[in-house]
Amino acid sequence: MTTAAVIPDAPARSDPNRFRVLAIVAMAQLMIVLDASVVTIALPSAQRALNISVGDRQWVLTAYTLAFGSLLLLGGRLADYLGRKRVFIVSLLGFAAASALGGLAQNAPMLFAARALQGVLAAAMAPSALSLITLAFTEPRERARAFGVYGAVSGGGAAIGLVVGGLLTQYGSWRWTLLINVPIALVVAAAAWREVRESRAEGEARYDLRGTVTVTAGLLLLVYGFTKAQSDGWGSVVTVSLLGAAVVALALFVQIQRRSPHPLLPLRVVLDRNRGGAFLASLLVGIAMFGTFLLLTYYLQADAPLLGPQERIRVPSLLRRHRPRCHAGQPAAPAPRTEGAHRGRTCAGGSGTGVVHPARGGQRVRRACPSRRDPGERRTGSRLRPDEQHRARRRGRS
Repeated sequence: MTTAAVIPDAPARSDPNRFRVLAIVAMAQLMIVLDASVVTIALPSAQRALNISVGDRQWVLTAYTLAFGSLLLLGGRLADYLGRKRVFIVSLLGFAAASALGGLAQNAPMLFAARALQGVLAAAMAPSALSLITLAFTEPRERARAFGVYGAVSGGGAAIGLVVGGLLTQYGSWRWTLLINVPIALVVAAAAWREVRESRAEGEARYDLRGTVTVTAGLLLLVYGFTKAQSDGWGSVVTVSLLGAAVVALALFVQIQRRSPHPLLPLRVVLDRNRGGAFLASLLVGIAMFGTFLLLTYYLQADAPLLGPQERIRVPSLLRRHRPRCHAGQPAAPAPRTEGAHRGRTCAGGSGTGVVHPARGGQRVRRACPSRRDPGERRTGSRLRPDEQHRARRRGRS
């Protein structure tokens, strides 16, 4: 008989260094969450520097999140049996090395491999950090506050990552979005070595390797199938085969979890109404948020400068379609004109547009750039003086 692997009962007295432990864990968790979004802003720059194709650029993000999500449960099991402090420190040092490898990447495969390695090590770091909080705080009230800090760091890290990624890319290089993790991880590892005490679960170590392999393969095939659908189409043989194999692998994973004595993911956790609903909500929010981050990053970085030479923003094509561009020092773009219409003046920026004014009998009138209009033009929608408008109405009636 073997004893089930659970976290032992909390000691009667709390850890005297518990708040230092909380600060260490918060920094580690912030680094994990930041790394999932900080590279998003720098992705266009990295794509140009390493000549990454349009179809493969999403692997910079997918390699990290896929490895992290599929190995997270196994990382928690390893931390329980090998020692939470040991796994936490080793994963921090490995994360620093993987970040340095990605920051110094010379080609796309090297960057993809570094990001996948970051995800693997983050999958071991995150559950061990959570266990350290559970063991350091024994009083229910303090433990609730500690988990509140942990949740706030996890929730705000994604938004902070976008800001930090933009600043590092603009004032430095896209490589700094990865290299910045190296000093942070080393400092956190040194602090954890001094302040965190070791703990581990009792009983014989049991690992669900079959479940780990099937869920990782299923998620990998699913993501790769979506990638091929973009280039080959949803009805292609390759896309259908990949998605079908993903469904088979994930179904096999569920079957293994039902029969395994030490499942990687007990199905009772997912089938519980409250927990299952919370997991589903988190999944949908994550899909919408990170997907929007990636799409907006490529949409907003174009020709017009926003913050600097590397961060760009462009006017939506829908607006450009109805407002011809007007460059500095040049007259507004030509448009169909009729006799008596005023010539568009030179503008310093914005757009010159042509409008049909009822006071001119349906004739097209050139309007100046919005930044150079006078208050009277904004009110009337025309550059004609009141007496000219009166004469124009009389000509239209005749």
